[in-house]
Amino acid sequence: MKFTTFTAAAVATVMGTTAFAQDITLRYAIQNPESHVSAKAAMEFDRVLREETDGEMGIQLFAGGQLGGVKDVIQSVQLGAIDMTIVRPGHVADLGATEFNALSMPYIFSDDEHQDAVLFGDVGERILATLESIDIKGVGFYRDLPRHFFFTDTAVTEIADMEGLKLRSLTSELAVDTIAAVGAAPTPMPFSELYGALQSGVVDGGDQPITGFAAQRYQEVAKHIILDGHDASPLIVLMSKRTWDGLNEAQQAAVMTAQDAAANIFVQINDESVGALTEELTAAGVTIVPVEDKTPWQEATAHLIDEYGADFPDLIEAIRAAD
Repeated sequence: MKFTTFTAAAVATVMGTTAFAQDITLRYAIQNPESHVSAKAAMEFDRVLREETDGEMGIQLFAGGQLGGVKDVIQSVQLGAIDMTIVRPGHVADLGATEFNALSMPYIFSDDEHQDAVLFGDVGERILATLESIDIKGVGFYRDLPRHFFFTDTAVTEIADMEGLKLRSLTSELAVDTIAAVGAAPTPMPFSELYGALQSGVVDGGDQPITGFAAQRYQEVAKHIILDGHDASPLIVLMSKRTWDGLNEAQQAAVMTAQDAAANIFVQINDESVGALTEELTAAGVTIVPVEDKTPWQEATAHLIDEYGADFPDLIEAIRAAD
């Protein structure tokens, strides 16, 4: 079936007497390539959306930053020129939806089950609702893989082993402060420089999800990973509020059903990837150490949650209490 792309304004005027009277193609822009899990989740969203609407709704995926960088795409979503995208919490927090910062706090989630209770429960709905003030509909979350610390030569098995290690950090203040709080020396630098810095000894390590570690082939220069999961920021699926408001109730329900399916496949693909990659990395001589008790790590960084969450202490409490 041939789909016609409608602008958000046009969508609002074409609703007929039946639930799915017109063909609607949603322009869905992501920064990652089509091989990435986020693209695969987007295609699952498309499959289920078409199924739920008898083929009357679907997406056109623009992967690899085809429609611009993150900031430009978000602005286009606000204006309705792009219908959907996927971002990190900091991207929308910078636009005024500051409660999203809570989702990037160090060790804010005790485990995957706790994070799911937050993201897919009342707390998650509360956070998503704050996007409406900036002309965005929060469709839902993808629970992504957490970032773990890794090291070139030092076998870190507990927080005390972090003392004095030079670790590459993201440039955000929270990322820098997190590394300092666990006893290491943060060294902000561009991602593109990290491999060389590890190889030359400029830094002793950095942090990445398991998938990112393997994709960059850091196993060639770093032989130790500790599964501390200090940053478990989710991905957020956004839709233009203009687009959302132009859909009828049946179409909105179909979007949410498709989002649930996409979120499930996202986690499934990631989990399968981690299992296979863990075996590959171990075979390549990388030591991977689990953290059975995160309490010392959480205690070391608790003041950062109080500091960075000062504007929404009730939300922090709600996240901690979610189960």
